[in-house]
Amino acid sequence: MGAVLLTAVLATAVAYVVQTWAQRRLSPARVGVLLATEPVFAVLVAVWLADEIVTWQLVAGGALVVAAIVVTELAAGRPREVGDLVDA
Repeated sequence: MGAVLLTAVLATAVAYVVQTWAQRRLSPARVGVLLATEPVFAVLVAVWLADEIVTWQLVAGGALVVAAIVVTELAAGRPREVGDLVDA
C-alpha cells in the first residue's frame, strides 16, 4: 500500500505541479525538449529504485532520445527563413 501511495503522490501530483510550473515559465520549444526527456528519467529512476537491469536496448533508446533533444535544440537556435517553413 505504501508503494501505491508513494507512486500516487510523486508520479502524479508532484509531477503535474512541476510540469505546469515549467510550462508557464519556459518557451514551447524548451517545454517540448523537457517533456521529451521523460523516458530517460523514467529509466534512470527504474534502474535506481527498482533495480532494473541496464541492457544495450535501454542504452540505445536513451542515446536516441538524447540525440533527438540535441538536434532539436540546435535547430531551434538557428534563424529560420521563409523557405524553411513552406515546401516548394
